[in-house]
Amino acid sequence: MKWKIEATLGLLFLTIFSSRYNFWRKKGGIPILLYHCLSRQKTGTGIDRFCIDKRNFYHHVDYLKRMGYKTVNVESLEECEGKCVCITFDDGYKDNMYAYPVLKKYGYTATFFVVTDWIEKGRSPCGLEMMSWEDIEFLKKNGFEIGSHSLSHRKFPLLSAEDKKKELFKSKEIIEERINSPVHSFSYPYGAWDDESKRMVRKYYKKALIVKQKTYTENDDVFLIPRAVVRKDTDMLDFYLLLTRGRSRI
Repeated sequence: MKWKIEATLGLLFLTIFSSRYNFWRKKGGIPILLYHCLSRQKTGTGIDRFCIDKRNFYHHVDYLKRMGYKTVNVESLEECEGKCVCITFDDGYKDNMYAYPVLKKYGYTATFFVVTDWIEKGRSPCGLEMMSWEDIEFLKKNGFEIGSHSLSHRKFPLLSAEDKKKELFKSKEIIEERINSPVHSFSYPYGAWDDESKRMVRKYYKKALIVKQKTYTENDDVFLIPRAVVRKDTDMLDFYLLLTRGRSRI
């Protein structure tokens, strides 16, 4: 009788575990990881659930190296050979600079998408300090890609065509002037897009990224490139699944 109870409990555990974690998803593709801030600072806003401790970021990068991953920037996704991962950051928070020594230590690169109005003001609406243009220029000079995350971080489907154009063109123009280099990649604020947004993005950029928990394959639209979000509660099992399946939980 005891073994039947243990077997039942074991089966129940496996059922719950399997329903929560996506081991059943097919492996393959290039995982594109989306980070935001590397800080424990609490703002009382929605960004808090996307801020991870900088020590966790170090563990993530160390794990990637031990597992044999190479990194590739968004603009160079097609050049990936072998086991690749693409690391991206959205918004342009000052604490993103913690990533620089970690990435350089392992010979890795990343793509940083910045909101130009927030960079100009020095702080985001939630109160977090932003990178300076000097920081952004430094990253570019050291081999990191800089992309646009729009002018003011508004949801594109809610904007007029004229406002969308301004968000796309003006942010690109400002960044290019600051870093003295072309900007080829764009990430939609909140991962939100519509058909008109996509058509307009094609005029100014070569690639654009959304938020979608899956890996990137050659069959994906380069103006709707999926990214897996790394959250505050992402543990190492979640991280493994993001890398191999593009999604960790149901």
